[in-house]
Amino acid sequence: MKLKVWAVNHLNRFKELVAAELSPSKVALAIGIGFSLGVIPFFGVNIFLSFLFAWIFRLNHVIIQFVNSAVYPLQLLGFVPFIKLGVGWFSNEQMAFSGRFLLGVFKEDVIGGIRLLGIWNLYGVLAWMILSVPAVILVYYCTLVVMNHRNGANDEEDATIINSPNMA
Repeated sequence: MKLKVWAVNHLNRFKELVAAELSPSKVALAIGIGFSLGVIPFFGVNIFLSFLFAWIFRLNHVIIQFVNSAVYPLQLLGFVPFIKLGVGWFSNEQMAFSGRFLLGVFKEDVIGGIRLLGIWNLYGVLAWMILSVPAVILVYYCTLVVMNHRNGANDEEDATIINSPNMA
């Protein structure tokens, strides 16, 4: 019961932020960036990067952090797939990415295991970087369409972006 009350309170606060005098394009960009940063396969950098991107693009850092936190389970679920994808894309050696293999490496050489895990994590981050750009664009435009539909496309600038003939 307490969890439901907590979730409803936080959702209402998020709705208040979105309903504030923020342009739909800024809110949509904050949601897109928050989503992308929330699934990065490198634990511990999400909050720092959220504040950095909010500062660079002059976005509402609360919205970015809210979305970032909301998609945290996706970060946990996507950690291994991003690493497998990165190892497949960027490794010129045929390494089998598995927990058993990694445990074997750690048993033989702890420092070598840490190094290998770091390299695999780097490959995962590189794969995330490549996939995050289209993800931000997709989330941005989907959010913008929903917000403009909800607002009746009051913001002429955002409506022009969506209805642009170049987007066809």
